[in-house]
Amino acid sequence: MTAGVRVKLCGLSGAADAVAAAFAGADYLGFVLAQGRRQVAAHDAALAMAAVRQAYEMERESAAQAVLVMVDPTLDEAQRALEVSGARHIQLAGDETPELCDLLRTRTGCTVWKAWGVRGTDDDRRIADYVGAVDALMFDTHRGGARGGTGIAFDWRALGPLRPLYGETPVVIAGGLTPENVADLLALHRPFAVDVSSGIEEDGRKDPEKMRLFVQRVRSFRMNEANHEQGSVTDVPG
Repeated sequence: MTAGVRVKLCGLSGAADAVAAAFAGADYLGFVLAQGRRQVAAHDAALAMAAVRQAYEMERESAAQAVLVMVDPTLDEAQRALEVSGARHIQLAGDETPELCDLLRTRTGCTVWKAWGVRGTDDDRRIADYVGAVDALMFDTHRGGARGGTGIAFDWRALGPLRPLYGETPVVIAGGLTPENVADLLALHRPFAVDVSSGIEEDGRKDPEKMRLFVQRVRSFRMNEANHEQGSVTDVPG
């Protein structure tokens, strides 16, 4: 993939979605445990990942990896969801404190991604509090009480001033990404990963062709932009 850029296809509703996302080439499969139209249970995520492994006929470590998306869980709730699902990655999309994020990592050994809605104001400086307490920061669109899945992009230029605040912490970028605009994002930034949900849907359902096209656009960006050598404000070690 482009400079190691990984792809997370999120908001998967079950085994069929998960298998389609894995075959599309996704690195991470996102399962939303928080309330909303894309909500599934931890047990559903476990069944979906079992279907992926069966479809691939390969070991767990070789397949795409599950990411649980939760909003303001207690430590015990998060730990239980990880145990039931078998996932080793969790994305926290609420008002979780750095202390809770770090304690969850310590207690479970999982990787923690902390979602942050980019405001373009001094409030964004609070991301510095999470450095060292999480494994990745996810930058998403800030829109009222929404916790992701808005289908609306934020101003990607707002990430430039934030670079000194998060340093080498891996970055995931979400919010309004589609197969049509992800190359525009990658022309500006080199995140650890990109995340998409509504941008790979048709009439509110995941579309296997849009999944495939999104991953293809990420993978083909370097080939299409072979002469692009400009550094990125969100580069992370490969």
